[in-house]
Amino acid sequence: MGSCPNRFLQSSQNFHGLVQRLVQKEKQVLQLQTQLDRLKSQNPNENRENDDKGKREREKTKLNNLQDELVKIKAKVRYSEPPQLVFSSLILL
Repeated sequence: MGSCPNRFLQSSQNFHGLVQRLVQKEKQVLQLQTQLDRLKSQNPNENRENDDKGKREREKTKLNNLQDELVKIKAKVRYSEPPQLVFSSLILL
């Protein structure tokens, strides 16, 4: 039974050490967050430019996807029409 208080003491010390490390890490996180906020406030245009750049890239991707889809649809239409209809529509022009 003599080892039970030792285990409790060790466990308590380990828990106390863990809490201390967590508190230290939380302080580091708060310092880094403060530093990040300060840097962001110093360069507000950079944030807007990055947002605009991301928006332009998303729009470009959407446009490329639409163009690819259009090419596929045109190919389907081209290959699904009977040849006579294609030629007759050319004659009507």
